[in-house]
Amino acid sequence: MVSTNGESGQMTFNVSTATYTSPTFSRGFSYAVEEGMLTLDVEDAEDQGPFVFEIERESGEYILVPENEEVREELGELTLAPTED
Repeated sequence: MVSTNGESGQMTFNVSTATYTSPTFSRGFSYAVEEGMLTLDVEDAEDQGPFVFEIERESGEYILVPENEEVREELGELTLAPTED
């Protein structure tokens, strides 16, 4: 995952949870995808989120566009490139 705010790391998705891992920290999320929107809820942090993104597909990658300015300032637009295990 690469963000327009300069951060990068790995985002791993499971059935209903996702984990973001970078060299400096890790963060867990529960998530839902409905009607082209991704909602991330931060686990164990009731004062943050939910973070809502519009999902756009471009050349095999997923661009996550924040739905509001607060999320855009904190996380930026996210680009996810699928990998195979």
